[in-house]
Amino acid sequence: MNFVRHESQGHPQSQHNIGSMYNNGEGVPQDYAEAMKWYRRAAEQGLAAQVCS
Repeated sequence: MNFVRHESQGHPQSQHNIGSMYNNGEGVPQDYAEAMKWYRRAAEQGLAAQVCS
């Protein structure tokens, strides 16, 4: 999965995309706690600020 490879390189958009996959159960079992973990990683790198501005 390319998202996981990019995540390991610290790409916040990929981290957010993985969170969305878990949130929606797309290709992985739906898991809200796991989704929050990935969303949090992306936000810690400033993705939330980019999305909100």
